[in-house]
Amino acid sequence: MASTFDIKGTSLDSFKIGIGGPTLNRDGSSIKINDSKIITTSDLGARQHLGYRSTRWYSTLQFTDGLSSGTGASTLNTLSYYPFYIPRSVTIDYFSFNQSATGTANTLFRLGVYSHNSSTFLPDTLLFQTSEITTSATGQKGETVNYTFNAGWYWSAVWSSQSIAISAETAADSLIYYLGLSSWSASATCFGYRQASTYSAGASLPSTALTTSLTDITASIPAFFFRVA
Repeated sequence: MASTFDIKGTSLDSFKIGIGGPTLNRDGSSIKINDSKIITTSDLGARQHLGYRSTRWYSTLQFTDGLSSGTGASTLNTLSYYPFYIPRSVTIDYFSFNQSATGTANTLFRLGVYSHNSSTFLPDTLLFQTSEITTSATGQKGETVNYTFNAGWYWSAVWSSQSIAISAETAADSLIYYLGLSSWSASATCFGYRQASTYSAGASLPSTALTTSLTDITASIPAFFFRVA
């Protein structure tokens, strides 16, 4: 039967685990195994990101060589999923993208974010979404939100009644390191996954991500932006 012991909740400076096992040592506010510090999520986040400053805008893309119009970022009657990583906890108050070309008249879309399922490695539970937004004009498209991201992987989702041109990274390396390919290729790309789903005016994004018949997105990866509260 498993048992637990919280050295931080005691006055002990060290605690040996079993006969011949490692020793937990107190080092200020940190705990070490033998002489190696236990790396926490916040430790890793501090190594991966300087920190999110209030009221500043940040991108979900780690690197970019200049954004172009990604005409395949969202297509007619599909849910388009794109992974992104948040290295440290941050509370945001706005989530958006830039529409780079005028859309078809009466075109509507919703933008949302799903959690990451660490067993299926796919989008999972809807965390938040915008109301319906029109594509009748170019520019920033998004909405006020109030959400706290913990460090980890997430999936942005775009659901639209017509194709939308979104400012995207079209020359970035493919994400096949993370997403893989449906079949072997030395030249194919994959920036996200796409699921057929007929857009319904007034309907919300699915509470659980639809992932039954995914196809690879091969054109580009949109830049989504969030503002820190």
